[in-house]
Amino acid sequence: MSDPAARSDVDAIAAARDIALRDVERTMIQIVQTSISMIGFGFTIHAFLQNADASASLGVDIDQVARRIGLALLTLGLLNLGWGLWSQSRFLAVVRRRHPLPPGAPRGYQIRSTFVVAGLLLALGGAAFATMIVQTFS
Repeated sequence: MSDPAARSDVDAIAAARDIALRDVERTMIQIVQTSISMIGFGFTIHAFLQNADASASLGVDIDQVARRIGLALLTLGLLNLGWGLWSQSRFLAVVRRRHPLPPGAPRGYQIRSTFVVAGLLLALGGAAFATMIVQTFS
């Protein structure tokens, strides 16, 4: 027979770990949201101002300005996403190390979909970055 006090300790450890893992998940969701906003806004500026015919009235090449601003926002979004993935994966490792589960305890979350989506977004943003670099400097 198992000791009820030992079982409640295991439940308390599992609960503390789940709370910490949910905090990691929420933070990663916020990082992804911020990165998507910056990347999307960069694309919007690039697309909207690319076709603007205001270069004659302003005396500057709006097309190049739009491409560079869009590229800068895309770069910031990708840097934010990459840094967020790195820091949150380190924090996730710290949580797992500080809150080890005893043998036989339920494992809870294993694969975080937010990290998968962030990785895919980083790859997609990298491809878009390469495309915009070629368009901007060719």
